[in-house]
Amino acid sequence: MGPFTVSKRINDAAYMLELPRTWRAHNVFHVSLLEPFISNSEAIDPMHFTIQGGRAPELEVESIYDFGPRTRDRKGALRKVKDLHFFIKWRGVRQGHDAKQPYKNVAGTAEDALRDLAIRCQFPADIFSKPSNRVPMT
Repeated sequence: MGPFTVSKRINDAAYMLELPRTWRAHNVFHVSLLEPFISNSEAIDPMHFTIQGGRAPELEVESIYDFGPRTRDRKGALRKVKDLHFFIKWRGVRQGHDAKQPYKNVAGTAEDALRDLAIRCQFPADIFSKPSNRVPMT
C-alpha cells in the first residue's frame, strides 16, 4: 500500500505515517514493514481503480489466485459464487498491490482467469461461470 508520507520518526525502529482517515489502523510501523518509495511515471495508483467503468483507469487482470470466504455459512451450506470475493493480481502492477474484488466486478471481465482458478482448485472449469453455482468450501 502507499506511498504514504512519514509524519514523524519515533526512533530508529519505528515511524509514524500519514494514513487515509478512512483506514482504521495504527499509524506507527516498524522499519521492517516499510520500504522507500521509488517514483515510476508509468505506474498506476492501485489504491484507486475499478475493474470496469468509473473514472479510474482500467487494469488488466493477470490472474486470480484465490477466493473467499473459505468457510461454510451458519447452516453449513455451500457458498454461492455471487457471495464470494476474488483475489486478483493486476498485469503491470507490482506485487503487494493485489486487490480483493466481489464476483459482480469480476464476472464477464476475467472469465479465463476464473476458469484457471477453478482448475487449480480442482473444481469443474465452469464453476465460477454462474453466480448461482455453489462452491465447495474448506
